[in-house]
Amino acid sequence: MSIRTFSVASVCLILSVGCSGGDSSPAPQASGAPSGASAPAAPGGGAKADSPIAKAAYEFMDAVFANDIARATQRLTPQAIQNLQAQDQRFEWGADAAKLKIGEVKVDASGEAAVQCFVSQQANAGEGVSELLCVLRQVEGEWLVYGVAWQGGENEQPQIVNFEEQTAPATPAQPRPQAGDRYVDSPAPQIPPAQGGVPRTATDPGGYRVQ
Repeated sequence: MSIRTFSVASVCLILSVGCSGGDSSPAPQASGAPSGASAPAAPGGGAKADSPIAKAAYEFMDAVFANDIARATQRLTPQAIQNLQAQDQRFEWGADAAKLKIGEVKVDASGEAAVQCFVSQQANAGEGVSELLCVLRQVEGEWLVYGVAWQGGENEQPQIVNFEEQTAPATPAQPRPQAGDRYVDSPAPQIPPAQGGVPRTATDPGGYRVQ
């Protein structure tokens, strides 16, 4: 499922048929839950998030929603960090009172992994649950994030963001109600700008800057 080399084919397959079959490790965990505590199962999952891959994806997404730049950066690959810093890029996403659960974990033959993420927003509870994939690979034995993918609609191509490539992070559309049993049927949610810790000028645009 390498975003770097093929991108669309494998991610399209995952977005279309989900994680059923093959090697997977269900691992739902609610945002803010104590370490090791069980949480209500997300679709396709039923076990607590004790996989190193699931934990790495959870820590990254949780840090992004918490506007914890330092913690999120620690979960990115060195190449992704270098690329985002060089281009002065920001995550233009945002979410209000987001709750995060981790679902299934799937590893492909190349050793890269995709982690199913479920995001709900208390402020928009009636709009369903957003789903996306967090894509990771090992760097010196540690699982780190280098991209995300989501599907904006049933007839739309998956949107793929590779943080290691010199392209601006995409801005997902607002979540739509969940429909059917697709692995990812709603786009990724919006993540609010960081509120402090980064000096800004009056003309400095808001956003989530990787330091």
